Amino acid sequence: MSRSSLACRGPVAAIVACLFAMVNSLAAQSAADIPASQPQPRQNSSAVRVIVALPLTGPMAPVGQSARRGLELAASQINQKGGAAGHPVELTVLDTQTLPNQLADLVTRQAVSDQSDAVIGGLDGPAALAVRAVAEKRKLLFLVLDGNYRHPPGGGHYTCRVSTSEIELADGLARFAREDLHAARASAVYDVSSELSTASADRFIDQFSRQGGQMATISSVVAGKEGGAFADIAARWVSAKPDAVFVGLPAESMIGLAGQVRAKQPNVPILTVLPPWISAPLLAGNCADVRPAYAAVPFTPDDPDESVSRFLADSSAAAAEKASGKGAGEKADPKLAGDAYAATAYDSMMLLAEAVRRRDRLGGDLRDRLAGIRDLPGVLGPMTVSETGQVIRPVTICKLAAPAKAGQPARLVFVRRVAPGPAPAATSQPGG
Repeated sequence: MSRSSLACRGPVAAIVACLFAMVNSLAAQSAADIPASQPQPRQNSSAVRVIVALPLTGPMAPVGQSARRGLELAASQINQKGGAAGHPVELTVLDTQTLPNQLADLVTRQAVSDQSDAVIGGLDGPAALAVRAVAEKRKLLFLVLDGNYRHPPGGGHYTCRVSTSEIELADGLARFAREDLHAARASAVYDVSSELSTASADRFIDQFSRQGGQMATISSVVAGKEGGAFADIAARWVSAKPDAVFVGLPAESMIGLAGQVRAKQPNVPILTVLPPWISAPLLAGNCADVRPAYAAVPFTPDDPDESVSRFLADSSAAAAEKASGKGAGEKADPKLAGDAYAATAYDSMMLLAEAVRRRDRLGGDLRDRLAGIRDLPGVLGPMTVSETGQVIRPVTICKLAAPAKAGQPARLVFVRRVAPGPAPAATSQPGG
């Protein structure tokens, strides 16, 4: 998560932003104190030892606990099937609600004490950067769950981002606009004060144009300070007569802008990217003016893919069993089913297990074997790992629908999965 986009993300984001300010000054000092990896005999050479670094207390605890449930479910299923190539998975859980330099020290001491194979976690930027320093120094595979993690200058061979980024969501949205909505002309509005909003808008504009679409208007505002700017943007939007509009604004601003144009353009689709941390405010708001709208998301529970329904059933059953203490026969509670964080964490453990299997068969280290994975089945879609350490998978497109009942939030209804990665350039003229 970038620093500039955190201002509009609520109290959790404010805390993360404060931590982020400390990271750059602490990272170099922390890394200098990390002992380099040294081959040592292990007490149990058959086990795959994984450090789980998640926020389990504090304001981000619900997110961290959700990811932990996904990891524990995956580890349990792997072990029930005899382990990863016969190696049982062992989890050591650390709470990341601490200063980055202290977190680096905790991870280092744990990695040294039990000769860990990998770390999974890093749901926020400061934690991801702190653990990255340890992973690179000790040649320890680090699977990052923060969708907006970016490799600092110099890269990071042992660090791999598993989550779907807003850039990838924008890729899928542009393809959907051209291939499904058949939009020939589009407008874009984004928050110039947010690095993520700017980056996703730039990506949508680039990909939409690359596929033969034409950008009618491009506008920027400072979220929370737009004032009269919306009237001007709305007027330009209406006069340009776009077939679709990409809006990269916080929920309140998106609703306010849409309200100014719907009287004259009631049916032009609004397109947006909705990572899990900003979907709730839009769904909870009075978003009738935003509809019709489509959102690119990492995960939706109504995705009809068998992997999703199986994951939700297994997650619900595991949570119900843990809560009741009465065993697997307990009826599953749908309220305990997994979400985007749990699904991403689950997929990360399955990636690690596959890397272990390939290491045993082909040799080398886990990072090299991870980079060779292609189309591995996952809850969020088939996963391919690039050489730069990025998991590439399909993007899910949903339609913003009215509440099922009065007083309930709006809903995201599954439309389809879009093929991953940038689309090929169009061979026809814009609008063709």
